[in-house]
Amino acid sequence: MNRRRPQLLSPPRSNTSARQTRTTGETLYFAYGSNLSFEQMARRCSQSRYIGRARLHGYEFQINERGYANVVSAKHRRSQSFVEGICYRLHPEDEDRLDRAEGVPTAYTKEEIFVEFFPAQAALLGRTVADLVRYPPPPPTGLENQDKDGEAVLAMVYLSTQHVTPGRPWDEYVIRMEQGVHQAMQLGVSSDYLEEEILPLLKPGRGNRLDRVQNRRARPVPPTAGNPRREVESWGGPEQEYGPRRPEEFGAPERGMRNRELRRRRQAPTSRVNRNPVGNVRRRYTI
Repeated sequence: MNRRRPQLLSPPRSNTSARQTRTTGETLYFAYGSNLSFEQMARRCSQSRYIGRARLHGYEFQINERGYANVVSAKHRRSQSFVEGICYRLHPEDEDRLDRAEGVPTAYTKEEIFVEFFPAQAALLGRTVADLVRYPPPPPTGLENQDKDGEAVLAMVYLSTQHVTPGRPWDEYVIRMEQGVHQAMQLGVSSDYLEEEILPLLKPGRGNRLDRVQNRRARPVPPTAGNPRREVESWGGPEQEYGPRRPEEFGAPERGMRNRELRRRRQAPTSRVNRNPVGNVRRRYTI
């Protein structure tokens, strides 16, 4: 059965900025990659609200050479190709956070493109992503995928025009994408599209990015390593306060110093130790 596409009364692409097209202070955002997961969106944009699903006609989904999702023009490929995803309403603060998370303008650019929009069910319309995480949506009933036309609306899309070479995804990105695919299916995104267009591209084996596995550099070896009397200072304790420590005390410097002080007090319960500021000479006075 041939499906009639909606007639777009406006040009399919607009150069107008997202902030200029707002009427309520929020941005309509079309998500097609790992942001299909409302759990990830709750971490990135806690105030965003789910409003429905949409189809981006004339584009195809891809994993580019960077290892992340992208959409590319399909003018010279299949004529009926489209990318399906879900739509959020973004608060201005959430949009700024999402720009930083997506790497704008280096990794992605923001463009406004007309999409075919299908509003969410009444029970889900306008719910925040944090609310969807706390109270997951019910299983899809099949009514969401009815063959009916949607409304042409202008939505903000993250895409890359520089990194358009097909590649393999990072292993950690595969995990996030699979979670997003599962949750998008719960929100009514077509299972046929997800199984035919997205899941075949999620093949692990590229490995993990080093900055995802280890976000901080290894701690440098202090120049005082090997000298017990100086290692107290390298651990943050007072230098030469209690002299050399025993080997079993090196694993917990604070506890080792505290136990050593308790032993000193038990050995001399009626004495007081005073330090002479000149020469660091300890003198013992009997009470």
